[in-house]
Amino acid sequence: MKETDGQLVSDYLEGDEKALGFLIERYLKDVYNFAFKLTGDLQAAEDIAQDSFIKAWKHIRRYHQGGRYPFP
Repeated sequence: MKETDGQLVSDYLEGDEKALGFLIERYLKDVYNFAFKLTGDLQAAEDIAQDSFIKAWKHIRRYHQGGRYPFP
């Protein structure tokens, strides 16, 4: 069974470093593609995706599962 985002966040917060990798892997393509559609620039899209995941990581303790915006 596939773990939910909430479960992966919980696992990461409990010390499972791989859980964060699974989350990034789950969303990397979508975030990158969205950034590329906005910018039309490969390097800018990579930078935006990287910055997005860094910001999510910094605020991971604020994650709320089930809401429209999981990072209030």
